[in-house]
Amino acid sequence: MAEESHPLAAELWRQGSQIADGTRQAAFVRQIADGSLPEQAFLWYLSQNALFLTGYAVALRASLQAAGPPVAAELISELEASISGAAIPGHGAEYQARSGRPLDLAGVRPSPVAAAYVQHLQAAAAAGQAALLFAVLPGEQSYAAAGQYYASAGDLTAGNPYADWISPYVSGHIDELVSAIVERLEAAAASERPSWGAESLQAYYRPSVPLDGQFWVMASQPAAI
Repeated sequence: MAEESHPLAAELWRQGSQIADGTRQAAFVRQIADGSLPEQAFLWYLSQNALFLTGYAVALRASLQAAGPPVAAELISELEASISGAAIPGHGAEYQARSGRPLDLAGVRPSPVAAAYVQHLQAAAAAGQAALLFAVLPGEQSYAAAGQYYASAGDLTAGNPYADWISPYVSGHIDELVSAIVERLEAAAASERPSWGAESLQAYYRPSVPLDGQFWVMASQPAAI
């Protein structure tokens, strides 16, 4: 990690390291890495994560319309396009290929943690672009850690039924996204009042941390879908 010029960035990287430790221990991450995850759990994850990503995309669009400084409009627009244009359809295609039926999100009941996570992102979006970036950063830090784990310990051979799914995560593109978000928040913090960063950490970043951990737990415990 390059030396940071603002204490907020250092704190975000420190928090991200703790999130990474938890992600690497998550049963879902470990089981999908070695191929032992039951397929019903994976189908459950696909449905719940597609619902979450749908809410995530809505929050990204809403943040662009909210009041406040345009901290990262281009980054947010690119992220929204990636989620709406590739990630959500990709979940649907994977679900249909494995189950033989389409993923009907209108008929999927969100788990309590998925619903709470989306509500948190929507509340952050109403406060503007920077608030939303704080709220989504823990999840992106977690997925970056998952990708690093897949790269170092995952079975990427044909013997793992999830090898094709996890393969894109080892590219490091999520690490780049995390760095870009931290850079934008560091730049915004440098131009705001001294307490801005600490307030935003407390209000938007920290509530996402347990939600993200709970999402991984939920993902490995399938319910009826």
